[in-house]
Amino acid sequence: MRPAGMRQFVTFFFRPRGRIGRTEYFLGAAFIHAVNLAIVSFALNHPEIESIGIALLWSIALPSLAGVLVVMAKRCHDIGLPGSFVLLAIVPGVGILWEIALVFIPGSAGPNRYGTVPLLGPD
Repeated sequence: MRPAGMRQFVTFFFRPRGRIGRTEYFLGAAFIHAVNLAIVSFALNHPEIESIGIALLWSIALPSLAGVLVVMAKRCHDIGLPGSFVLLAIVPGVGILWEIALVFIPGSAGPNRYGTVPLLGPD
């Protein structure tokens, strides 16, 4: 296995077609949340750069939100649900539970209308 390039990285986080398994979903969502946590922590610990910190937060927040929603949509596709189920993520209280549930719900064992079995197989 060789490392992924920038094209695969962008496709994974910003192209909502296809399916991903539970492991890929977990790692992708964890990566985005870790980056967001690091940026928020940096901004909170350096109040002297308030305006730059806020600009940095917004410049990262919107693409990371899109990335999380795309990864969630791909995971919904693996389960056999339409990508619009990501809208559950914006419902207060339900959103975090839905994001966690996607880690545990097994995907379709065979091909479904969203594509073939993910590269790592159903897990």
